[in-house]
Amino acid sequence: TGVQTCALPISFCLAIGALCAAGDEVLVPTPYYFDHDMWLRASGVTPVYVPVGPDFLPDPDALAGAVTAHTRAIVVVTPNNPTGVECPPDLIDAIDGLARRHGLALILDETYREFRAAEGAPHRAFARDGWRDHLVHLTSYSKSLAIPGARVGALVAGPAIRREVARSEEHTSELQSHV
Repeated sequence: TGVQTCALPISFCLAIGALCAAGDEVLVPTPYYFDHDMWLRASGVTPVYVPVGPDFLPDPDALAGAVTAHTRAIVVVTPNNPTGVECPPDLIDAIDGLARRHGLALILDETYREFRAAEGAPHRAFARDGWRDHLVHLTSYSKSLAIPGARVGALVAGPAIRREVARSEEHTSELQSHV
């Protein structure tokens, strides 16, 4: 269910290539990770910035209000980069449900998952039936294993999304690190 990549930004790039076409939209809670914005724009995909509350957590109602016919995905980074705020499991569940109801992908970037302060599972997204149809999980071994020079990331998704990722990966495979 996973694809090893050369750093997390390549995982995100491959996910966008698999899920979106030029002219599509992706919901991005603010503040956002600058690389995500760069890859979206470079792909011709419009980032739709959705303000967060004073607690810096994404607001499911604000996200729902930003969905249009062109929306293909919602990006959630937890712990967030740059704020460090962790989305609680119930919030991830709410955003996951929103994505499902609207037929959107949920791109869950957990690059800094190993640095969470909260106890317990960070979410229940993989425990839900049908997660393979819409969830794209991104992580970085460079961060979690403290090997920043290695630049190794991963993308976990269901078979249909991985097939599309494989098509995009053919054009970025020369960027793979050799360990």
